[in-house]
Amino acid sequence: MKLGILGAGKVGRTLGEQFEQAGYKVLYGTRTEREGTLTLQEVASASDVLASTCCRHLMD
Repeated sequence: MKLGILGAGKVGRTLGEQFEQAGYKVLYGTRTEREGTLTLQEVASASDVLASTCCRHLMD
């Protein structure tokens, strides 16, 4: 199962690391280009489940 995490800051990375240790494939999405991440739209399209760890006003 692919878990998409919207937001790659401290909370997003910590959550993702825990899921990776449990055997999940984790995709990270950000608004801006950052090494190892995809766009929010790419992550939403490629994931089975999404978790948002970014502020709501950034999602509009």
